[in-house]
Amino acid sequence: MRPTLLAALLLAATAVADPPTPEVTAGVYLIDGAKLAKAGDLDGAFKSFTDAIRILPGSDAAYGGRGYVWLRKKDPDRALADLNRAIELNPRSAPAHFTRGEAWEAKGDYGAAAADYTEALRLDPKAAVALKFRARAYVHRGDPTRAEADLTRYMTLRPDDPEAYAMRGFLRLDAGENHRSTFDFDEAIRLDPKHLPAYVGRARAWRKMKLYDRALADAEEVLRLEPAAARGYVERGAAYEARGEWSRAVSDYNEVLRLDPGRAAVYQKRAWLRASCPAPGIRNAELAVADARRACELTDWKDPTALESLAAAEAESGRFAEAIASVDRALADAEYAKSPDGDGARDRRKIYEEGKAYRLGAAAEVPGEEDDPERTKRLISEVVGTGLIALVVSGLVAFRLRRFGVWPFARRVPPAVADDPPTPPGP
Repeated sequence: MRPTLLAALLLAATAVADPPTPEVTAGVYLIDGAKLAKAGDLDGAFKSFTDAIRILPGSDAAYGGRGYVWLRKKDPDRALADLNRAIELNPRSAPAHFTRGEAWEAKGDYGAAAADYTEALRLDPKAAVALKFRARAYVHRGDPTRAEADLTRYMTLRPDDPEAYAMRGFLRLDAGENHRSTFDFDEAIRLDPKHLPAYVGRARAWRKMKLYDRALADAEEVLRLEPAAARGYVERGAAYEARGEWSRAVSDYNEVLRLDPGRAAVYQKRAWLRASCPAPGIRNAELAVADARRACELTDWKDPTALESLAAAEAESGRFAEAIASVDRALADAEYAKSPDGDGARDRRKIYEEGKAYRLGAAAEVPGEEDDPERTKRLISEVVGTGLIALVVSGLVAFRLRRFGVWPFARRVPPAVADDPPTPPGP
């Protein structure tokens, strides 16, 4: 591979005086590799860093650079091998520790990632970006307190980073601080008016605060900025669902799954509506079961919310024993069982035990009854029959009342009689 023009000039300049040393030659390839990696030419960067290692096997920077390229090629195992070697050669390399932290994140080992980010900060206290990345690792480890502290500290050093404000906004949103989260999303949008995650987060906050018009406005802005943004349809569908606009909600969820068929949460949402919506036209037991099962498959049958939707769909299908078993499986998650959602699951379990299906915001029903044509005919017959009986009875009563002069509320005129004779005069 030919070096870039800058690298070639540097190599030529050093060769004028003396033949280049291995350190100088390797340095040229390192500069070349860094420039190519920054430009997105990962194959070219890989070749340059490999040439640097061939020329100078003890170069920690060359191993670190190639580890970075492996990571960008989505091969964290090979990245770790190179980065481990870089740190063996130079344990005080803050960049190597930082990049290895990213590799651990890619493998899902967030504890190791946080440890490497911490070491990078110890070696280079000015490496502010390590604070943001460590915050992300803390989020995955379920430590929002430390994550928020790192983000707040990072923003004092880098107050112009909209991503950091959005990250803290989501942390506060997850903590139930809905109104407070909007200030972070506002700031992220001020810094970057096209920051889609900030609009998504703010739409979610508005919805949780029952400010549905604002939620819809932010979701619409996401779709205006990126018409194929599945997350925009997710938030708009959720806002429609919260407002009781069931058909629009299902339509948006359909669009999400067309754009991104792997979204388990949206299968769960659509299953829930198809199983428990109070509007009969939305409900479809067969499709609800299919959606719920797909959500469970995508989450390895470990997501209690997906299992709860499956239970609702099974109840809508009249399969109450299966519905109860699905609820019990959801409640096997200890954290879910202790949450308010767990309380709701137990309440619905009692409904299923009664042989009824759950309805959103409405009384439980025996599934399918309201759509049974024979039942409808029976109800009409009963209403007509009751009406005829009432008409006959009222007619008889009216006849009897009229006969006795009580109805229609005017007394009969008494028969005429002679005037009383005058009182005779006294003696």
